[in-house]
Parts: sequence; structure tokens; C-alpha cells
Amino acid sequence: MDKKTITLSFFMAIVSPSVYSAADNGSFYLGGKAGWSSYHNKGFQDPSLNVSNNEVSSNKAGYGGYVGFQAHPNVAFELGYDDLGKIKYKTQKPSQNEATYKVSGVHLTAKLSTAVSSNVDLYARVGTMSWQAKAKIKNNESIKHKGVSPVVAAGVEVAMTKGLAARLDYQWSENVGKKDKLKNRPDNGLLAVGVAYRFGQQEPFVESDPIDEVILPEEVIVAPQPVPPVDKEEVEVRGPIKITKKNKTVNLQTEVLFDFNKYTLNRHGREVLEQLILELAKFEILDKTVFLVGYSDRLGSDNYNMKLSEKRSEAVVNYLIEKGIPHDKISAVGKGKNNPVTLEDCDPELSRVKLIECLSLDRRVEIDVMGTLGV
Repeated sequence: MDKKTITLSFFMAIVSPSVYSAADNGSFYLGGKAGWSSYHNKGFQDPSLNVSNNEVSSNKAGYGGYVGFQAHPNVAFELGYDDLGKIKYKTQKPSQNEATYKVSGVHLTAKLSTAVSSNVDLYARVGTMSWQAKAKIKNNESIKHKGVSPVVAAGVEVAMTKGLAARLDYQWSENVGKKDKLKNRPDNGLLAVGVAYRFGQQEPFVESDPIDEVILPEEVIVAPQPVPPVDKEEVEVRGPIKITKKNKTVNLQTEVLFDFNKYTLNRHGREVLEQLILELAKFEILDKTVFLVGYSDRLGSDNYNMKLSEKRSEAVVNYLIEKGIPHDKISAVGKGKNNPVTLEDCDPELSRVKLIECLSLDRRVEIDVMGTLGV
């Protein structure tokens, strides 16, 4: 594989349709790569070996594979295998065969990335490589040795789909050899194109997706309970749940946050709803009614955000129904980008990535459970 092929392959990945660059937090990905391997400082140090360091073929194909874990939007950890190819040397005696030097290894690196657009990341990797080198000299006599060396890399990664990403990666491995053992101590640079599959990714909301009509029950009007003016209101906060009791009425309030441009519940959202279900189970509540209001942040059109907020409310409705709350006791609406929590807190001059992060509190579904306590 030559450098023109590598460049063309990566260009095709960039122009392909894409949505997001970083994998979802807590997810794994598996990839492979292939490209151009080049050795440096590659001369044998022992003249008695009769190896010509001036006649060297050291630019070869290299390949590898890697598995990664996305611990944070900007931090991942990768374990990979690299075959760095083989150096060929001319010998100075006709009776001897070509001398060769080959390196392969396993690397463990931390990958630090930053988004430059919604589907492109720049990244750096740093870590170590446990390598094995094999030198064949003096009529096919082989010498093997193992060691550990630092490895660094930099590259750009492009999401072709949410579950498929391509990268252009340049990796530098320092001192993959031992002079006292192998008579050689080269460095290696590997320029490669990689493609990875990401497991368990949530699909983003796309405006062209069909929006199923949310069938909501008619508004349930609960007759107000007479509350003597002398009764004292009791307020208690249990984690993300606010519980208010007054006379025989009880009110539980919380909210679920959503990832940017998504309407599927993330892990934190499911945990909040699970805690809400547990708190409801502690009370004997009569005439229970659940009110849901979905919102979006201010990015995007009014029509798009209204549909997105409705889908977020619908996701919470479906979860509560699965947990045993009757459908006819739930009312849900979407209000788009109305009633933002952030107000003027987020400077519109921020970069898109920073602005999306700042507006996270606006992407929410507010939940209000009203009912009467049983005797």
C-alpha cells in the first residue's frame, strides 16, 4: 500500500455522509489499519556481520488492529497489535543471503481527542509498546529479542456513520531493538488508514425520520383536595427527586437530561427514572397523575426542536409504561426550545462544541407526579 492509496482512502472517508466523531461514553470499538511503515536509524552496528547499511529496503507495508474503550468524550484507551514490516539489507559476501530485521508488537495507549466539527476529531495517542524483534544474519542465523519502548501517535478521525469511523494515524515507535543483543536499534514511523466499528451506539435524531404521532390521553383533572391553611408543607430531596407533602397530597418532581440531538434515554436518564419508580413505590398514592413536558436547546429550527422535544417526552412515557404506570395516568407534551434553563448563561460566541456542552440543561423532560396519599 503506497502513500497515494492511503491519502485517497482517507479522502473517501471524509466525503462520506457522517454524523458524530466520538463514540458514546462507556462503549467499545474494534478496528483495523494498514499503511506505510518506515524505519529510521536502521544500520547494523557490528562490521563483522558483513551487512551493507547503504543498500537497505526499509519502506514496507505495515498493518495492525486495535480495540478501544471510550471512557469520556475526549478520552479513550486502546490496546493494539502492530506489524511494522521487515527491513532488507544487502550482504557484502555473495555466499550469504539477504539480512533482514522485522518488528511486531502490542501497544497500550491513551487517546486524547478534541472535536473540530460534529463529525471530525483531532487526536493524540501516548503509551508504550511491548515489541519483539527478529534479526536474520550470517547465513540465516536468527536472533530474537523482546523489549518495551515508548510510542506516540497523532491523527484525525472521521465518523462515516454513528457506528463506523475512519482515521488517518501516524505512529512513532522509539528504539525498537537492542544494540547489544540485535546489533540494531531502529525507530519506526507508521502512517496508516484505519476503520473501526463502534458497538452499541445510539442513533441521533434525524429530522427526516418519521415522527409517530404521540397518542396522549385526555387531560385528567384531579379534584383539588381541601387543605387547611394551618397545615405545614414538608419538602424532602432524595437525590434527583424532590418530594413535597402537604396534608394528604404528595408531589414528586424531577427531570431527565438528554444528549445533544438525541431522544433516546441515556444511562443517567434511566437511573433517574428508576429512582423515581422506587420512590413512588414507597407511597400508597391514590389518583396518581404524571405530567411530562419535553424541551430542546436553542440550536436548530423551531419545527425541528418541537418534534425533538415531543420524541423525548414519548421516550419517558414509554419507559414509565414499561414500569407499570397506566397509560391513561400520563399526560405528555413537547415545547421545543421554550423555557430555557440556561437563559443568557451560554455565550453565542462560544465554539459549537462548547456551546452544545453549555446548553445541556435545556435538553430535558420535566416530570411532575401528583396524587393523594392513602390512609
